[in-house]
Amino acid sequence: MDQQAPDIFIHTPLRQLCLTAWYRGAEPGVPDLLAIRPNPATFDGDARARAVDYRVIFVETDEDRASVEDALNLPLARRNGIFDWSATIDRPNLKRSVLPRGKDGIILYAPPSPGWRGIMVTSIWADGCRAGFQRGRYRWQYADLDFRVVDGETVAVQS
Repeated sequence: MDQQAPDIFIHTPLRQLCLTAWYRGAEPGVPDLLAIRPNPATFDGDARARAVDYRVIFVETDEDRASVEDALNLPLARRNGIFDWSATIDRPNLKRSVLPRGKDGIILYAPPSPGWRGIMVTSIWADGCRAGFQRGRYRWQYADLDFRVVDGETVAVQS
């Protein structure tokens, strides 16, 4: 009888399974982002990891940051054999935005370090539920732009 390899996901903290990067909000009223992606060394050849490229968590408050930091030290929950991000690291994204209105628009986040991509966030405040928007306000996509420092400020230039 074949013996199955132990499931490292049951006991291993998320921060050991995935790579993480903080993207800082450029000004007050703009969320920080935590981007998470599977560590290729951990998930080598695992189809579950290929299904998740980046996972982006919108961090608006100190409470959100503490929740995310705590979740990084926990194993990634699974429900019916599928990763259940909402049970741990994704908790802040399940709450409504608490930031004030008035910051609607497009926010560009430069890559925080080599190997990470730029992120573009659309922020739209609306009453009621917004399907597909995290925290009822945000939607993100990759921003494959060339980010440069000009006069001490990071600017995006289309490549």
